[in-house]
Amino acid sequence: MEQPSPPRPWHHAAILLWMLGFLVVIELALEWRAHQRGYDTLLFSKERASDAISTSPFRNPPIAPERTSNLPLIWLMGASHAEDSYLPVDTIFPNLICRQPALRCVLINASSAGADIDENLSVFQQYASEWQPDYVLLYQGSIEIQLLSKLAFGTPEAVANADTPSLYQQALNHVRSTVEATTVFSHLTQELRTRLMAAKPLHDAIPEPVWQIFRQRLQRVIDASREQGAEPVLLTFAARYRADQREQFSDELFRSQLRYNPYLSRQGWLQSIERLNQEISTLAEQQGLQLIELADSTSGQASFFRDFSHFTREGHQHVAEQIAERLKLKSPQLTEVSR
Repeated sequence: MEQPSPPRPWHHAAILLWMLGFLVVIELALEWRAHQRGYDTLLFSKERASDAISTSPFRNPPIAPERTSNLPLIWLMGASHAEDSYLPVDTIFPNLICRQPALRCVLINASSAGADIDENLSVFQQYASEWQPDYVLLYQGSIEIQLLSKLAFGTPEAVANADTPSLYQQALNHVRSTVEATTVFSHLTQELRTRLMAAKPLHDAIPEPVWQIFRQRLQRVIDASREQGAEPVLLTFAARYRADQREQFSDELFRSQLRYNPYLSRQGWLQSIERLNQEISTLAEQQGLQLIELADSTSGQASFFRDFSHFTREGHQHVAEQIAERLKLKSPQLTEVSR
Protein backbone atom coordinates (compact mmCIF):
# COMPACT_ATOMS: atom_id res chain seq x y z
CA MET A 1 0.00 0.00 0.00
CA GLU A 2 1.40 3.35 -1.07
CA GLN A 3 2.22 5.61 1.86
CA PRO A 4 0.91 9.21 1.66
CA SER A 5 3.65 11.74 1.17
CA PRO A 6 4.36 13.83 4.23
CA PRO A 7 3.02 17.38 4.07
CA ARG A 8 5.47 19.98 2.93
CA PRO A 9 6.48 22.52 5.56
CA TRP A 10 4.82 25.45 3.80
CA HIS A 11 1.43 23.65 3.78
CA HIS A 12 1.04 24.59 7.44
CA ALA A 13 1.25 28.25 6.43
CA ALA A 14 -1.00 27.98 3.38
CA ILE A 15 -3.88 29.89 4.96
CA LEU A 16 -1.62 32.68 6.12
CA LEU A 17 0.02 32.86 2.69
CA TRP A 18 -3.36 33.06 0.98
CA MET A 19 -4.44 35.82 3.39
CA LEU A 20 -1.20 37.70 2.77
CA GLY A 21 -1.61 37.39 -0.99
CA PHE A 22 -5.21 38.58 -0.75
CA LEU A 23 -4.15 41.64 1.27
CA VAL A 24 -1.38 42.42 -1.22
CA VAL A 25 -3.85 42.34 -4.12
CA ILE A 26 -6.28 44.60 -2.24
CA GLU A 27 -3.46 46.96 -1.28
CA LEU A 28 -2.26 47.25 -4.89
CA ALA A 29 -5.78 47.96 -6.11
CA LEU A 30 -6.43 50.59 -3.43
CA GLU A 31 -3.03 52.20 -3.94
CA TRP A 32 -3.58 52.51 -7.69
CA ARG A 33 -7.06 53.97 -7.06
CA ALA A 34 -5.63 56.50 -4.59
CA HIS A 35 -2.78 57.31 -6.98
CA GLN A 36 -5.24 57.97 -9.81
CA ARG A 37 -7.09 60.38 -7.49
CA GLY A 38 -3.86 62.29 -6.86
CA TYR A 39 -2.81 61.00 -3.44
CA ASP A 40 0.63 59.90 -2.30
CA THR A 41 0.80 56.19 -1.44
CA LEU A 42 3.42 53.74 -0.20
CA LEU A 43 4.14 52.42 -3.73
CA PHE A 44 2.95 55.23 -6.00
CA SER A 45 4.15 58.74 -5.23
CA LYS A 46 2.90 61.74 -7.11
CA GLU A 47 5.33 62.83 -9.76
CA ARG A 48 6.49 66.37 -10.21
CA ALA A 49 7.99 67.21 -13.54
CA SER A 50 11.39 68.81 -13.16
CA ASP A 51 10.30 71.84 -15.16
CA ALA A 52 7.28 72.29 -12.88
CA ILE A 53 9.26 73.20 -9.78
CA SER A 54 10.62 76.62 -9.11
CA THR A 55 13.18 77.55 -6.51
CA SER A 56 12.04 76.71 -2.99
CA PRO A 57 9.99 78.01 -1.24
CA PHE A 58 8.04 79.23 -4.26
CA ARG A 59 5.82 77.27 -6.62
CA ASN A 60 5.72 79.26 -9.82
CA PRO A 61 7.75 79.43 -13.01
CA PRO A 62 11.21 80.86 -12.29
CA ILE A 63 11.46 84.63 -12.07
CA ALA A 64 14.72 86.54 -12.32
CA PRO A 65 15.33 88.56 -9.15
CA GLU A 66 16.28 91.55 -11.29
CA ARG A 67 13.02 92.43 -12.97
CA THR A 68 13.62 94.32 -16.17
CA SER A 69 9.98 95.19 -16.86
CA ASN A 70 7.70 97.71 -15.22
CA LEU A 71 5.11 95.09 -14.40
CA PRO A 72 3.68 95.07 -10.87
CA LEU A 73 4.87 92.17 -8.72
CA ILE A 74 2.26 90.21 -6.74
CA TRP A 75 3.14 88.04 -3.74
CA LEU A 76 0.51 85.38 -3.02
CA MET A 77 0.55 83.54 0.29
CA GLY A 78 -1.61 80.57 1.23
CA ALA A 79 -1.65 76.84 1.95
CA SER A 80 -2.13 73.69 -0.15
CA HIS A 81 -5.10 75.22 -1.98
CA ALA A 82 -2.71 77.59 -3.75
CA GLU A 83 0.42 75.43 -3.81
CA ASP A 84 -1.45 72.33 -5.07
CA SER A 85 1.52 70.08 -5.79
CA TYR A 86 -0.86 67.45 -7.24
CA LEU A 87 -1.29 69.50 -10.40
CA PRO A 88 1.26 70.88 -12.89
CA VAL A 89 2.63 74.27 -11.94
CA ASP A 90 1.11 75.98 -14.97
CA THR A 91 -2.46 74.86 -14.15
CA ILE A 92 -2.88 76.23 -10.60
CA PHE A 93 -4.67 79.50 -10.03
CA PRO A 94 -1.78 81.64 -8.68
CA ASN A 95 0.22 81.00 -11.83
CA LEU A 96 -2.76 81.65 -14.09
CA ILE A 97 -3.62 85.08 -12.69
CA CYS A 98 -1.06 87.09 -14.61
CA ARG A 99 -1.82 85.12 -17.78
CA GLN A 100 -5.35 86.47 -17.90
CA PRO A 101 -6.06 89.18 -20.51
CA ALA A 102 -7.28 91.57 -17.80
CA LEU A 103 -3.89 91.80 -16.09
CA ARG A 104 -0.26 92.45 -16.87
CA CYS A 105 1.83 91.45 -13.88
CA VAL A 106 4.36 89.05 -12.36
CA LEU A 107 3.46 86.73 -9.48
CA ILE A 108 5.36 84.85 -6.80
CA ASN A 109 3.41 81.92 -5.40
CA ALA A 110 4.75 81.62 -1.84
CA SER A 111 2.04 79.20 -0.69
CA SER A 112 2.89 75.97 1.11
CA ALA A 113 0.80 72.95 2.08
CA GLY A 114 -0.11 73.02 5.76
CA ALA A 115 1.20 76.56 6.28
CA ASP A 116 -0.84 78.94 8.39
CA ILE A 117 -0.77 82.74 8.26
CA ASP A 118 2.18 83.11 10.63
CA GLU A 119 4.22 80.58 8.64
CA ASN A 120 3.36 82.47 5.44
CA LEU A 121 4.56 85.65 7.13
CA SER A 122 7.84 84.04 8.14
CA VAL A 123 8.63 83.29 4.48
CA PHE A 124 7.44 86.74 3.42
CA GLN A 125 9.68 88.51 5.93
CA GLN A 126 12.64 86.43 4.81
CA TYR A 127 12.31 87.22 1.10
CA ALA A 128 10.18 90.35 0.70
CA SER A 129 13.05 92.83 0.91
CA GLU A 130 14.77 91.00 -1.95
CA TRP A 131 11.71 90.87 -4.20
CA GLN A 132 9.96 94.09 -3.15
CA PRO A 133 6.40 93.08 -4.08
CA ASP A 134 3.81 95.70 -4.95
CA TYR A 135 0.84 93.64 -3.76
CA VAL A 136 0.34 90.88 -1.20
CA LEU A 137 -2.63 88.55 -1.72
CA LEU A 138 -3.74 86.32 1.16
CA TYR A 139 -5.78 83.17 0.54
CA GLN A 140 -6.21 81.25 3.79
CA GLY A 141 -9.19 79.46 5.32
CA SER A 142 -9.35 75.84 6.44
CA ILE A 143 -5.89 75.85 8.08
CA GLU A 144 -6.90 78.86 10.16
CA ILE A 145 -10.20 77.22 11.13
CA GLN A 146 -8.32 74.12 12.24
CA LEU A 147 -6.02 76.27 14.35
CA LEU A 148 -8.90 78.17 15.96
CA SER A 149 -10.74 74.89 16.62
CA LYS A 150 -7.74 73.44 18.44
CA LEU A 151 -7.40 76.60 20.52
CA ALA A 152 -11.09 76.48 21.42
CA PHE A 153 -11.68 72.77 21.95
CA GLY A 154 -8.32 70.96 22.02
CA THR A 155 -6.48 69.55 25.02
CA PRO A 156 -2.74 69.99 25.71
CA GLU A 157 -0.67 67.30 24.05
CA ALA A 158 0.91 64.66 26.22
CA VAL A 159 4.62 65.18 26.87
CA ALA A 160 6.61 63.05 24.44
CA ASN A 161 8.94 60.39 25.85
CA ALA A 162 12.44 61.79 25.45
CA ASP A 163 14.23 58.48 26.03
CA THR A 164 16.22 57.15 23.10
CA PRO A 165 14.47 54.04 21.77
CA SER A 166 16.30 50.73 21.79
CA LEU A 167 17.28 48.93 18.58
CA TYR A 168 14.35 46.57 19.17
CA GLN A 169 11.95 49.51 19.53
CA GLN A 170 13.41 51.16 16.43
CA ALA A 171 12.81 47.98 14.42
CA LEU A 172 9.22 47.78 15.67
CA ASN A 173 8.67 51.45 14.89
CA HIS A 174 9.94 50.91 11.35
CA VAL A 175 7.60 47.96 10.81
CA ARG A 176 4.70 49.86 12.30
CA SER A 177 5.34 52.96 10.17
CA THR A 178 5.48 50.79 7.03
CA VAL A 179 2.20 49.10 7.89
CA GLU A 180 0.56 52.43 8.67
CA ALA A 181 1.69 53.76 5.29
CA THR A 182 -0.36 51.15 3.41
CA THR A 183 -3.60 52.26 1.84
CA VAL A 184 -5.47 49.32 3.41
CA PHE A 185 -4.44 50.48 6.88
CA SER A 186 -5.35 54.06 5.99
CA HIS A 187 -8.82 53.04 4.78
CA LEU A 188 -9.51 50.83 7.79
CA THR A 189 -8.33 53.33 10.39
CA GLN A 190 -9.93 56.29 8.65
CA GLU A 191 -13.27 54.56 8.38
CA LEU A 192 -13.20 53.36 11.98
CA ARG A 193 -11.72 56.45 13.57
CA THR A 194 -13.77 59.02 11.69
CA ARG A 195 -17.00 57.09 12.21
CA LEU A 196 -16.31 57.09 15.94
CA MET A 197 -15.56 60.81 15.80
CA ALA A 198 -18.77 61.51 13.87
CA ALA A 199 -20.75 59.68 16.55
CA LYS A 200 -19.53 61.89 19.39
CA PRO A 201 -20.86 65.41 20.12
CA LEU A 202 -19.27 67.94 17.77
CA HIS A 203 -19.30 71.72 17.86
CA ASP A 204 -21.51 73.85 15.61
CA ALA A 205 -19.51 77.05 16.03
CA ILE A 206 -16.15 78.39 17.15
CA PRO A 207 -16.57 80.53 20.28
CA GLU A 208 -16.66 84.28 19.79
CA PRO A 209 -13.50 85.17 21.80
CA VAL A 210 -11.33 82.94 19.59
CA TRP A 211 -12.12 84.99 16.48
CA GLN A 212 -10.14 87.86 17.98
CA ILE A 213 -7.04 85.71 17.43
CA PHE A 214 -7.86 85.40 13.74
CA ARG A 215 -8.33 89.18 13.46
CA GLN A 216 -4.90 89.67 15.01
CA ARG A 217 -3.35 87.23 12.55
CA LEU A 218 -4.91 89.07 9.62
CA GLN A 219 -3.65 92.35 11.01
CA ARG A 220 -0.11 91.01 11.08
CA VAL A 221 -0.32 90.32 7.34
CA ILE A 222 -1.58 93.83 6.70
CA ASP A 223 1.11 95.44 8.84
CA ALA A 224 3.93 93.35 7.38
CA SER A 225 2.81 94.12 3.83
CA ARG A 226 2.67 97.84 4.45
CA GLU A 227 6.07 97.80 6.15
CA GLN A 228 7.49 96.44 2.88
CA GLY A 229 5.68 99.08 0.83
CA ALA A 230 3.20 96.56 -0.60
CA GLU A 231 -0.58 96.86 -0.75
CA PRO A 232 -2.37 94.00 1.07
CA VAL A 233 -5.33 92.40 -0.70
CA LEU A 234 -7.65 89.99 1.11
CA LEU A 235 -9.50 87.08 -0.54
CA THR A 236 -12.48 85.25 0.90
CA PHE A 237 -12.19 81.47 1.21
CA ALA A 238 -14.19 79.13 -1.04
CA ALA A 239 -15.43 75.60 -0.28
CA ARG A 240 -17.49 72.95 -2.01
CA TYR A 241 -20.57 73.77 0.06
CA ARG A 242 -22.18 77.03 1.05
CA ALA A 243 -23.63 77.60 4.52
CA ASP A 244 -27.13 76.72 3.26
CA GLN A 245 -25.98 73.39 1.76
CA ARG A 246 -25.43 71.40 4.95
CA GLU A 247 -27.70 68.59 3.75
CA GLN A 248 -25.51 68.16 0.67
CA PHE A 249 -22.31 67.82 2.75
CA SER A 250 -21.46 64.20 1.92
CA ASP A 251 -20.43 61.64 4.53
CA GLU A 252 -17.20 60.93 2.63
CA LEU A 253 -16.06 64.54 2.63
CA PHE A 254 -17.16 65.11 6.21
CA ARG A 255 -15.15 62.12 7.42
CA SER A 256 -12.22 63.47 5.43
CA GLN A 257 -12.51 66.73 7.36
CA LEU A 258 -12.69 64.83 10.64
CA ARG A 259 -9.27 63.33 9.96
CA TYR A 260 -7.76 66.77 10.47
CA ASN A 261 -10.32 68.47 12.67
CA PRO A 262 -12.12 66.23 15.20
CA TYR A 263 -14.01 69.15 16.72
CA LEU A 264 -16.44 70.64 14.20
CA SER A 265 -19.74 69.28 12.90
CA ARG A 266 -20.93 69.80 9.35
CA GLN A 267 -22.71 72.94 10.45
CA GLY A 268 -19.62 73.95 12.41
CA TRP A 269 -17.45 73.81 9.31
CA LEU A 270 -19.85 75.71 7.09
CA GLN A 271 -20.63 78.35 9.70
CA SER A 272 -16.95 78.79 10.52
CA ILE A 273 -16.09 79.41 6.86
CA GLU A 274 -18.92 81.92 6.61
CA ARG A 275 -17.76 83.65 9.79
CA LEU A 276 -14.12 83.66 8.65
CA ASN A 277 -15.17 85.34 5.41
CA GLN A 278 -17.18 87.90 7.35
CA GLU A 279 -14.11 88.72 9.42
CA ILE A 280 -12.04 89.12 6.25
CA SER A 281 -14.67 91.35 4.63
CA THR A 282 -15.14 93.50 7.73
CA LEU A 283 -11.42 94.10 8.19
CA ALA A 284 -10.97 94.95 4.52
CA GLU A 285 -13.79 97.50 4.72
CA GLN A 286 -12.49 99.03 7.97
CA GLN A 287 -9.00 99.52 6.58
CA GLY A 288 -9.91 100.42 3.03
CA LEU A 289 -8.31 97.35 1.49
CA GLN A 290 -9.07 95.64 -1.77
CA LEU A 291 -11.32 92.65 -1.13
CA ILE A 292 -11.79 89.87 -3.67
CA GLU A 293 -14.96 87.92 -2.89
CA LEU A 294 -14.04 84.51 -4.24
CA ALA A 295 -16.55 82.65 -2.11
CA ASP A 296 -19.61 84.32 -3.61
CA SER A 297 -18.87 83.06 -7.13
CA THR A 298 -17.06 79.82 -6.31
CA SER A 299 -18.48 78.11 -3.20
CA GLY A 300 -21.22 75.58 -3.88
CA GLN A 301 -19.99 74.80 -7.41
CA ALA A 302 -19.12 71.09 -7.22
CA SER A 303 -17.21 71.04 -10.51
CA PHE A 304 -14.69 73.51 -9.09
CA PHE A 305 -13.63 71.21 -6.21
CA ARG A 306 -11.96 67.82 -6.09
CA ASP A 307 -12.64 67.53 -2.35
CA PHE A 308 -13.99 69.88 0.31
CA SER A 309 -11.80 72.87 -0.51
CA HIS A 310 -9.10 71.98 -3.07
CA PHE A 311 -9.72 72.97 -6.66
CA THR A 312 -10.02 70.96 -9.83
CA ARG A 313 -8.30 72.32 -12.93
CA GLU A 314 -11.59 73.96 -13.86
CA GLY A 315 -11.75 75.49 -10.39
CA HIS A 316 -8.21 76.85 -10.62
CA GLN A 317 -9.01 78.46 -13.96
CA HIS A 318 -12.22 79.98 -12.58
CA VAL A 319 -10.48 81.38 -9.49
CA ALA A 320 -7.69 82.90 -11.58
CA GLU A 321 -10.26 84.60 -13.81
CA GLN A 322 -12.16 85.95 -10.82
CA ILE A 323 -9.02 87.40 -9.25
CA ALA A 324 -7.84 88.91 -12.53
CA GLU A 325 -11.23 90.56 -13.11
CA ARG A 326 -11.50 92.04 -9.61
CA LEU A 327 -7.91 92.93 -8.72
CA LYS A 328 -7.13 96.60 -9.34
CA LEU A 329 -3.49 97.22 -10.10
CA LYS A 330 -1.73 100.54 -10.51
CA SER A 331 -0.37 101.34 -13.92
CA PRO A 332 3.29 100.42 -14.50
CA GLN A 333 4.27 104.08 -14.46
CA LEU A 334 2.62 104.70 -11.10
CA THR A 335 4.19 101.53 -9.74
CA GLU A 336 7.65 102.75 -10.71
CA VAL A 337 7.04 106.18 -9.20
CA SER A 338 5.83 104.59 -5.93
CA ARG A 339 9.13 102.80 -5.64
